[in-house]
Amino acid sequence: MNRGPSVLIRTVAIAIVTIASGTGCSSRHSYQRTLDSYLAAKQAGDAKQAATYLAPDARIWFDEKTGPGRPKSPISGWGAWDLELNAVNTYSDVEIVGNSLTALFHEQNDFSRLIGFPGWRSRSTYWFDEQGRIAEQLYEPMAQHPPMQAYFDAPLRWARTHHADELAAIYPEEQFRPNTDTARRWRTLLLAWRAETGLPISLLVQE
Repeated sequence: MNRGPSVLIRTVAIAIVTIASGTGCSSRHSYQRTLDSYLAAKQAGDAKQAATYLAPDARIWFDEKTGPGRPKSPISGWGAWDLELNAVNTYSDVEIVGNSLTALFHEQNDFSRLIGFPGWRSRSTYWFDEQGRIAEQLYEPMAQHPPMQAYFDAPLRWARTHHADELAAIYPEEQFRPNTDTARRWRTLLLAWRAETGLPISLLVQE
């Protein structure tokens, strides 16, 4: 399945906001440069380059750091979802302690833009290995006001009525199954929802 019509969103501009303290040790700058380079590669859609900033067995945790976590990769799971949906991350309030970097993040992607949601707020902590690569990440979602569901309800009701089979395939038991294929299919479905309900797309897309 290709990426769809020419009106699909493609945001490759990099919008990374960093706030660094004046203390400036070399490890601080190195960790922040690595994070910036990793996010830039992801936002450019370059999975191969993004992977060079990750340790071979990089892991990610959601909400709390317990258990083995999940593999962190730009070519599978949420990593592949982010690349396909042109995720753009900005961050602020950087704090570096030892080999960890913590910051507040804001993220938008094609999914959030198409449903009109202003984006996700979160706190992430990254831990770096001896080579300065990202080895671990803890992702902690922050409260959204209003929550994403307030924006998602309308397209979800429409999809249940008009594309029930497709919705069941990409949203089984009302759960996201993040990967490249489902990301593409969600974008196609949401573009159809906007088109068929008369919602504008000109401000959301690049020709």
